Amino acid sequence: MNPRTPVELFEGQRPRLSGLAYRVLGSAAEAEDMVQEAYLRWSKAGPVEVPAAWLTKVAANLCLNQLASARRQAFGHSHAEIAGLLGIGEAHSRRLHRRARAHVGSRVSGSRATASSIGASCGAS
Repeated sequence: MNPRTPVELFEGQRPRLSGLAYRVLGSAAEAEDMVQEAYLRWSKAGPVEVPAAWLTKVAANLCLNQLASARRQAFGHSHAEIAGLLGIGEAHSRRLHRRARAHVGSRVSGSRATASSIGASCGAS
């Protein structure tokens, strides 16, 4: 039997990675972007001893970084920029954004994963 190519190995993991990314990000488009970025990193990484674990770690980190980046911004602008435009303090801008997200989030079905639930869904304890 021939060893699987890196592309075949990745494609075998794609459905699981897509599901993980979607559970974390809550958006199919963002999830697909993170899976594609994981593939790009996979293609440049060289030999990996445990591909499934490596890909899971990379995809999870990319998703968590995406969430962190989204928290630092609101509507594509930093909280400092928004605060300056509205004539309020940056802390007040963050509070307003957090309240708005909570209000909208309470009306949207489904949930986003937390870092601990990512590990649990991947079989980590």
